[in-house]
Amino acid sequence: RDLVSEVSRPDLVGEHSGATALKVTKAFDDADGGVLFIDEAYSIVQGDRDSFGREAVDTIIKLMEDRRDRIIVILAGYQKEMSDFVAANPGFKSRIAF
Repeated sequence: RDLVSEVSRPDLVGEHSGATALKVTKAFDDADGGVLFIDEAYSIVQGDRDSFGREAVDTIIKLMEDRRDRIIVILAGYQKEMSDFVAANPGFKSRIAF
């Protein structure tokens, strides 16, 4: 097993209802005991009407909290886009340093 597991939006966001939480959980399971590197994290949510992207973020936040002693999560992306992304998701502010 690799210590670092790299994912991006297609690995986390499902194409139908119920698929997103399963994809996010699988990414966390694959990275358990190591590092989950989410590249271009700001692209997870694409607009105000992206319910699957929002579901992915909600699930990421929950699993970051539930598994904080077992996994390191790195959210990567361009500074401005990441600032907007973190600001738009209040759950991140209390859980990450940015």
